[in-house]
Amino acid sequence: RGWDARRIAELDAGTAVSAVASARSWGAAVPVQVDVAADTVLHARGRLRAMLGGTSDPVAPLLEVGPPIAAAAPAEHLVLALAELRRWGFRIGLDGAGRAFGPELVAAVRPDVVKLEPDLCDGMLDTGTGAAVRAVVEVSRAVGAPVAATGVRDAARLTGLFAIGIAFAQGPLLGGTRAAPEADPATRAELLGLLSAMPQPAAG
Repeated sequence: RGWDARRIAELDAGTAVSAVASARSWGAAVPVQVDVAADTVLHARGRLRAMLGGTSDPVAPLLEVGPPIAAAAPAEHLVLALAELRRWGFRIGLDGAGRAFGPELVAAVRPDVVKLEPDLCDGMLDTGTGAAVRAVVEVSRAVGAPVAATGVRDAARLTGLFAIGIAFAQGPLLGGTRAAPEADPATRAELLGLLSAMPQPAAG
């Protein structure tokens, strides 16, 4: 609780680097995504370069950047820091769009993926929340960034999200965490059937 943003960032960076090293033990072909806080991007991004395994990696790690832990992350500084990480070879995701990060940051960063928080997905039928979700989706579509919903628990919610143009999702409906990456054939067939019965999103 008494740590400043820089010390928290150093700890977060070290944890992220260790997580990527562990994930790679399953094989270089496994796509790697790792959560880091905005503090880490601002104060300890140099340590994250250890995740880049060189040209032998078929897919660069995706950094899912979440809200700051210790202090505010000025948008203009965060945009520059994320641009530097991308030049090094990272892919960038914004985790918490619509809450931690507004549509203007999505437009400036042009991330590889935008993730909506579970409470936004659950409340998208509410007037205010639905407007926030649609704003994120619209800006993301304009810059070519796919939007992913998180925390999806039921088929009705998945259907509603898909109808407004959100084609990616994660959550209890789609399966839980596993010790090793593997597909669940039963879940896959069920979801494919569900998606094939949905109306396609209207073209932007």
